[in-house]
Amino acid sequence: MVVKVDEDELIEHWTRVGDELGQVAGKRGATRLGFALLLKFYARHGRFPRGRGELPDEAVAYVARQVGVPSSDLGFYEWDGRTVEYHRAHPAGRRPAPERRGPGIARRIDRQVAQVAAAIRRCGSYPALSAAEPSTPPASLPAVHPSARTPPG
Repeated sequence: MVVKVDEDELIEHWTRVGDELGQVAGKRGATRLGFALLLKFYARHGRFPRGRGELPDEAVAYVARQVGVPSSDLGFYEWDGRTVEYHRAHPAGRRPAPERRGPGIARRIDRQVAQVAAAIRRCGSYPALSAAEPSTPPASLPAVHPSARTPPG
């Protein structure tokens, strides 16, 4: 059963903000509207709608205006196809996690992590400077020009 939504609820729960604005940028028509509604419904209820019947008409019209798609286009959104399954699996519009994208990505990330860890270990072998120890500039730095020492007058 769909309940009526007043203007305050529309503004509070159905206005797209922050990252949500860019998440629908690559989508068009019914897909754009359907995805935007999935995001807002998920944020409000902690789950995805099972179909169009769970979405208040006022919310559909409100979100449709925000994404620039006629609300009637939602009739073309497939609630049981591959697109909605992808949207539900990746609600933030992000690609799947590296382990789901294949072993190549996971190996590359492992290699990068190992390189960073090695760099951190190398840095750990240098003596740390403390506030008590005066630091002297390396001899290879050029001398400061006399005009740089006196403030402009």
